[in-house]
Amino acid sequence: MDAIKTLFRRVSVYRVTLYFLIAVLALAAALSEAGVLPYRAGDILLQAGLFVAVSWGANALAAYFLKIRTKPESAIITGLILACIMGPLAWEREWFVIIAASAAAIGSKYLFAIRHRHIFNPAACGAVVSALVLGYPASWWVGSVELLPIVFLGGILGAVKLRRLHLAAAFLCFYTALVIGDSFFLQGGSGLVIFTQSVNLLASSPLIFFALIMLIEPMTAPPSRRWGIAYGAFAAAVLFLFQRFLFEAPFLLEASLLAANLLAAVANPFFRLSPSRVKGA
Repeated sequence: MDAIKTLFRRVSVYRVTLYFLIAVLALAAALSEAGVLPYRAGDILLQAGLFVAVSWGANALAAYFLKIRTKPESAIITGLILACIMGPLAWEREWFVIIAASAAAIGSKYLFAIRHRHIFNPAACGAVVSALVLGYPASWWVGSVELLPIVFLGGILGAVKLRRLHLAAAFLCFYTALVIGDSFFLQGGSGLVIFTQSVNLLASSPLIFFALIMLIEPMTAPPSRRWGIAYGAFAAAVLFLFQRFLFEAPFLLEASLLAANLLAAVANPFFRLSPSRVKGA
């Protein structure tokens, strides 16, 4: 046990997230091949490879022309996250979606930045651009009950490594409370209906992946506990309001994350830390 704890402390934040995302996609491909998930294993693996290749290439080009040093793992992680929330796409017909979403995600890191640190979550930007420009919104297919165990366990490990578990918990708790309160007080739902709704909300939706992977990104999430809890609660409130009044929009999760990113930047544009300075990284 001590050896595992020591190894976990030594592995970088990037590596923990990278290995986790690879494991999620590998399991999804295996379950699809076994007929458990309604996708083609080849589509999952091929789109993941293309998302990673385009994201890495776009990041390398940007770094070359801007003459800056970047971490290639960051671009790879962005590509893997896009592979988890987009599609699964048939690459031979929808290759342009992969290119556009990846390029927009990486481009947002350099177009919207303060002191060389991006303001918005790159994968969320890529998904929003894909939805608005190409009409291909994120499907969030990773939010299935079959993938929940690995998403939950791996996400917890990553959140602990980043010291952002309080942030994810604040989002999940506050959002669930808003949904339950709305169902009970405004819609008059019964206790059993509300309980079932709450379970399905967390087990069969992308909220766990969203909270434990995208919301806690260290470059855009506050490092302090107090601000982190406020950040998570704000994202939950925005998502709830978006779903209440803009329920037809196909990118509400991404929009709520970008709104929280913007608030964090406006409130304190210099709070962000690079992953190398995060404790335990």
